[in-house]
Amino acid sequence: MSDRLVIGSDEHKNLFCRTLIDTHIPYDPGDIVWPAIDARDRTRIAALPFWPDAMRDEINAMRKLEALAARQHDPLLAEALALQGREEGRHGRIIGAMLRAYGIAVEPMAPAIAPRDAEWAYIKLGYGECFDSFFAFGMFHLAGNAGFFPPALVEVFEPIVQEEARHILFFQNWISYVRANRPAGHRAVHRLTSARALALSVWSRMRIGLALKRANRGHAPAEANFPVERFSLRGFLEACLAENARRLSPYDARLLRPRLIPALATAAVGLLPASGPGGTGEIGARPA
Repeated sequence: MSDRLVIGSDEHKNLFCRTLIDTHIPYDPGDIVWPAIDARDRTRIAALPFWPDAMRDEINAMRKLEALAARQHDPLLAEALALQGREEGRHGRIIGAMLRAYGIAVEPMAPAIAPRDAEWAYIKLGYGECFDSFFAFGMFHLAGNAGFFPPALVEVFEPIVQEEARHILFFQNWISYVRANRPAGHRAVHRLTSARALALSVWSRMRIGLALKRANRGHAPAEANFPVERFSLRGFLEACLAENARRLSPYDARLLRPRLIPALATAAVGLLPASGPGGTGEIGARPA
């Protein structure tokens, strides 16, 4: 294997596909032993509003990846895409298993439908995951430090968070590989398609955030809020950048990493005032 990786080459394809496949950890959500939690922790978990959406999104992601994998002529790409689909579906099953274990009711989900344009569906999914994962890495780290979730529950979800790092690494290399192998005249169109997907992903997340803010204004349970004692936007972005780099660091340095969101966050950090005492913007310890 050469030191220089040519994006779009067979070597590139083999590396990003084998990285996903070879780092897969097989386990059955039904085998997870859910830790005992006290009433306050259960109330805090139940108060979080995103569980139904998270389950639906993971199952829909599985269907999108199944559809795209079925269209592949390359068996290695088909294997890797199908594997990510199984992992996405497993995430949804894990969330459902947790809610059942703690007696938290959610509305039944409508069956997931395969997309008509599987490639476009995966491009939108991939950019959405790049956006979501960057901020989720930092939030998961801060929530763990704060004791927002019991340590035993954080341990259960740690492999799931790391799987998301593998997914965005795979996606960033997949889309660059696909673009590099398109006819030269089609690459500009592919870039525009990618830009459109990214813009739609950011806009949809902004709309969801604003809707949740309006819905919860004056009604959000105290249990759903982080116990913030020392926190700043700059500190949060610094945590996201550090966690994003840490979670992607185990993988071959020649593979492409998502760059846009980290670059924007880095620029924002440079414009924001320095963090207060403590310097990192860490959330304070969980109150007794």
